[in-house]
Formats: sequence, C-alpha cells, structure tokens
Amino acid sequence: HEVWDYNGTDVFSKQSRFDVFFQVYSKEGLLYSKGKSLLADNGIYLTLIPSPQAMILSAVSLLAGRKKLKPVLVQANREDLQFIEFLVKEQKLAPQVSVTFRLDDIQEAQRCVESGHTVGKVVVLISE
Repeated sequence: HEVWDYNGTDVFSKQSRFDVFFQVYSKEGLLYSKGKSLLADNGIYLTLIPSPQAMILSAVSLLAGRKKLKPVLVQANREDLQFIEFLVKEQKLAPQVSVTFRLDDIQEAQRCVESGHTVGKVVVLISE
C-alpha cells in the first residue's frame, strides 16, 4: 500500500504499477488520462471527482480496454454524520482546520480554497 500527499511526490513519475489507484482530490479535476499509466493490467482507477467526463470515460473503459475507471459517488446520511459527531466529541477524530472566516469574508474564504495551498479545512462561520 502506498499513499501520496498532493504536496509531495509527483505521482505520475512513478515507475510502479498498481492494481488500484484512488484519486480523492485534485485542483485539476479528473486525472484518469495520466493516471491509467500507473495501472497494472486489469487495474481500476477510482475517483471521488464526479463529472460528466468521468461518467463518459467510465462507460468507454468498460467497453474498451482492461483498465477501468470507476467513479465513486458518496452521499452522507444522518447515521454517518452522528457517528462522526460522536468521534469528534470523544476526541477520537480531530478535524484539521486551516483557517476560519466570518461570513462577511466569504470571498476571501473562496480565494483561499481556490489557491490550493490550505492544509486542512477552510471554515466559514455563519453566525457567531
């Protein structure tokens, strides 16, 4: 198993081949065209980045080729959110907050997110 930090290694320069590649985030969107070179024969490229492009490439990869693209669609539910709340209250999960903004500063918060340089979450306080 290998995990790469988006601030570190140039993932696409790796010579290794993997059975599964899981793309969680990217400022550039879906990177399947670059990432499929990292897949072993019959490898699977998973992505949390939903897009029309991902859906089309997924269908094409099912019909042609051994390397597959599989978008993963995630939907939160009350039970899962209550469990996360429990973990936070029990101090078993500590969200990393990079910076906090007041609602009046929402434009600055958006610029911060778009910069791609935050480590942790950008929080906007709706009311104080």
